Amino acid sequence: MQTRRVIEIVQSGGYLPAELILTGYWASQSGLVVFILNGVTPRAVDLVLDPIVVTLPLTIPGVLYVDVRDKTRVRDAVLFAEEIYAATRFFPSPGSSLRHSFQAHRARWHGHFKAGKPHPVRKRRPHA
Repeated sequence: MQTRRVIEIVQSGGYLPAELILTGYWASQSGLVVFILNGVTPRAVDLVLDPIVVTLPLTIPGVLYVDVRDKTRVRDAVLFAEEIYAATRFFPSPGSSLRHSFQAHRARWHGHFKAGKPHPVRKRRPHA
């Protein structure tokens, strides 16, 4: 299944970004959303999502949790995602080898790191 969005989930000031998590889950109705968990447990995200999960059909693509330390799964997720939202400098910088892989797949990069606020790192043109 094509990954639509990759969203890094990290605590800020001791709090989870609940609004971002909920928005990501709502967005998963139109395609798989991968949550890259950076110092956050799947159970913590589940607690945020529990009230909303019952309101949407079980047939939606939903979200997939990937631990930030699992470099292979993170790479696979971001390599083919249409959009990536990063909250830290974990995601590839413009000179990284992973960025070159993105360019090989005709990815378009957008934005730069802004502390504390997730933002689109890159967007990729949908397949025609």
